[in-house]
Amino acid sequence: MQGPIRVGIADDDTFIRTSLTRLINTEADCRVVGAVDDGEPAVALAQSGAIDVLLLDLEMPTMNGVEALHRIRLLAPTVNVIVHSSRPAENNAAAMREAGAAAYLQKPCSFELMLQAIRDAFRPSRVC
Repeated sequence: MQGPIRVGIADDDTFIRTSLTRLINTEADCRVVGAVDDGEPAVALAQSGAIDVLLLDLEMPTMNGVEALHRIRLLAPTVNVIVHSSRPAENNAAAMREAGAAAYLQKPCSFELMLQAIRDAFRPSRVC
């Protein structure tokens, strides 16, 4: 068996980054290996090869999640991106999937739903 799913978090809210890191790290099959506060470092994290799945917020101050997602799709196509945002899903989910996101989660969502999205996003890349 391979190691845990390596998760990155990109959200400008310190409380959300810290909380998600603590919660995700309680799971045996997941490990947060990077947490950043803006789109530019999210792209760098994706390019680093350190993560399998990135939780990406849409609303960030310098480079928003939409632009970051487009760059990640070009520069780190093997990273599975889950967009999470307070924007209503009905207005954004289809557009984010068309842009290459594995899933769209509307804040707030249950931790169980987020974990399932992480596991589902990672599953296709686990090819033996």
